[in-house]
Amino acid sequence: MSDRDSRLRAIESAVGIIPNFPVKGILFRDFFGVFMNPVLTQYLLDELYYVATSEAARKCKDTVEMQKDAINSGDNVLLLDDVLATGGSLEACVNLVNLSGAKVLFSLLYMELKNLPGRKKLEDLGVPVYSLFQV
Repeated sequence: MSDRDSRLRAIESAVGIIPNFPVKGILFRDFFGVFMNPVLTQYLLDELYYVATSEAARKCKDTVEMQKDAINSGDNVLLLDDVLATGGSLEACVNLVNLSGAKVLFSLLYMELKNLPGRKKLEDLGVPVYSLFQV
């Protein structure tokens, strides 16, 4: 096993699982353990060459908003997010981008929960998915 593989496994092992949160039947992945450990945080940062993110404003549950002039018809858009689980948030972002007449080229994620349907949901919308880690 390479040093990089060992580091990735250490990061993965620090991700906690909280059953039935936030609702019954969900296995919530808690990434806080990675960020509480300075060595693991550095391992994670070593994997990132450039990070540029923009967080969509959420005024209430299940609502994603953006400014009308944030993107224009014909623009190419890259979606960045921390975690891909069910894909609901990114699906909403794809819908907003499509409404503007722009096109989502692909999505980039730090971590992807591979046992949940997020990847399939995005790929069904024609959005390629790239994730740094899959747990």
